[in-house]
Amino acid sequence: MPPSRSSWTYAQAAVVGVNFVTAYSGLHLVGRLQASDVVLITGASGGVGTAVRQLAKLAGAAVITVDRRRPQPDAATSPQSADAPSTLSDLQARLC
Repeated sequence: MPPSRSSWTYAQAAVVGVNFVTAYSGLHLVGRLQASDVVLITGASGGVGTAVRQLAKLAGAAVITVDRRRPQPDAATSPQSADAPSTLSDLQARLC
């Protein structure tokens, strides 16, 4: 579990959401994320994928995102806020 936040109000704790708790647990508690790591996120346009992308970028990791379709641009996926998700063919072209 993420560190205890007993000083948080119920309202503060409620806005964290399950997506970010799941993302934090996977990246930091299980994955032991370091700033030098590269994180590949599949299903990057979903709730947990979006949270993982934001937390990995915040930690200084390089992020590669993949989704089965290119999502519509919005504030959460714009290149200014984080890496825009790529299709699998885009990823293959970048790696080969």
